[in-house]
Amino acid sequence: MNDMADYLVYRARLVPLLAFVILVACLASIFHAAGLWLPEELPPLFTSDEELLGQLLMLTIAGGYIPAVVILAQRRSLSYAEELHVSGLFADHPDNWLRPIPWRWLTLGALAGLAYGTLFNLPFDWLRQLTSLNSQALGLIFGQNLLWTLTGAAIAYRLYTARLLDRRAAQITVDIYRPTRLTPLARNGANDVLLLAGGMALSVLQSLDAQFRLVNYLSAMLVIVPAAAYLLYRPMHNVHRKLVDQKTEFLAAINLQISERAQGGGPTPELELLLQHRDRLKQSHTWPFDLAL
Repeated sequence: MNDMADYLVYRARLVPLLAFVILVACLASIFHAAGLWLPEELPPLFTSDEELLGQLLMLTIAGGYIPAVVILAQRRSLSYAEELHVSGLFADHPDNWLRPIPWRWLTLGALAGLAYGTLFNLPFDWLRQLTSLNSQALGLIFGQNLLWTLTGAAIAYRLYTARLLDRRAAQITVDIYRPTRLTPLARNGANDVLLLAGGMALSVLQSLDAQFRLVNYLSAMLVIVPAAAYLLYRPMHNVHRKLVDQKTEFLAAINLQISERAQGGGPTPELELLLQHRDRLKQSHTWPFDLAL
């Protein structure tokens, strides 16, 4: 099972595309069987065909989008870790610690997503009358719960990956003069932000009828915005802290040299070089970002 999962996540080239197409087709078929595509009678709580169509399109496309982009994100994380290994910053090859599938994290994330989707994204009346609901309402409940289950598992997987990268980065010897060597850690977080932003962009389909309903976006924003911020920060946490400490140490040392030479009581041309060096240190970055990123 682990070998098959490793093949699907990291090695099979067409898996992301196939996962998207298959899941979209399956969800579209399930919603068709539930009588939801342009029905003669709208489900409860829906006021127009456009509102229902927007909800279905969002559930269908996002249901395929999430697994596909998580696979792509994991492959990029592996390539970033390999880049750091080749450069000598990571001692152990990432195949040994990044590639194993974290089934426990995926399960806990999926259960947390399912619980969140059930408690905060479904009408209470539907849950109370679950056994008497028609196929339309049951189809929408299935779509919402599947979407949040996938979201929970995806975020848990990416949190696990960010945590692994950060723990390995704690062993790196940093160089305040060359922080760009660490940009793969920043790229990993930036990719997660981009992918989560793509998921939020799909939620705009819920306003296909040109009506903005805050409740349709609030529950997603409460999860995705904090998750994006944390996923951006977490892989860089240790290297940022080490760069800050090194910058503070170097500034203290050069300030001491400046103080000693300033007390000489005569011309000190070498003081100018020390002052310039101090200015350069003050302007140095302690986050591994660059302009391209």
